[in-house]
Amino acid sequence: MPMLFLITWLLHSLCSGNAVDNYYKNNGTHWIVLPDRIIPGKSLPITFNFYNTSTDVVVKVDLLEYDHNSISSLRHTFVKGEGGLLQISVPSTLRHGGTFKLLVNGLSGVYFQQHASLTVDKGYIPKRFAVHIQLDKAIYKPGQTINFRTFGVYSDMTVFSGYFDVDIYDPKGNHMKKMTNVSSGAYGVVEDLMIMDDEPLLGTWRIASKARRHDYENNTYSDEASASLII
Repeated sequence: MPMLFLITWLLHSLCSGNAVDNYYKNNGTHWIVLPDRIIPGKSLPITFNFYNTSTDVVVKVDLLEYDHNSISSLRHTFVKGEGGLLQISVPSTLRHGGTFKLLVNGLSGVYFQQHASLTVDKGYIPKRFAVHIQLDKAIYKPGQTINFRTFGVYSDMTVFSGYFDVDIYDPKGNHMKKMTNVSSGAYGVVEDLMIMDDEPLLGTWRIASKARRHDYENNTYSDEASASLII
C-alpha cells in the first residue's frame, strides 16, 4: 500500500531576540509515515519519529470526514521524544466512500499541525454474512423423513459457530416444528429431521432459519434464510 510522508523541519528564521523565536529555538523536528488509504474496521498505523528533542511529546490525531466531523481520535505522549507506532481505529461502517482527512497536532514538546487526505481502499470487500439451508431433496411423499441442515458463512469463508432458531411451517402457515437457540457445534452446522405424517397437508412447506445476532471481527451480524419443499 502506498505511504504518505509528512515531514516538517521547523526553521529558526525569526529575528534575534524575538520571544517566539526563543520559544521555538529548542523545538525539535518530526517525521510521520502512514498509508494513504483506510480500510473500514481496520486500524490505521501511523509511525512517528522525533529529532533534536529529549522532552515528552504530546500528539493528538483526528480522523475527519469530508464535513470535518471527527469519527475517531486519540491522544498520546511519546516519553522523552522517543517515537513509535500509533494505531487509530477506523469505524467499520463509513457514511461515504469519498475522501477523509487525518489531522495531526503536536501539543507539547514538538509543536506542529499537519494533515493528509485519505481514501477508502478500493480493494476492500466488506465482510458479509449469509445463512444457508440444505434439504436432502425438494419433493417429499407423505410419511417420508425431511432431513435438513442449516449453517452460516462469512465472505471470507469462515463458518459461523453460534446459535440458530429454526421453524417449519405448513402451506397454511401453521407452526409445525420449532427449534430455539440451537448450537451449531464445533463444525458450525445444525442438522435435524422431521417425519411427515401419513396424511399431511399437501402443498409447499417452508423451513426458516435465523442466526442469532452476534459479533465477528468488530462487526455485528444477523441473517435468516428460508427454503421451500413440496409434499
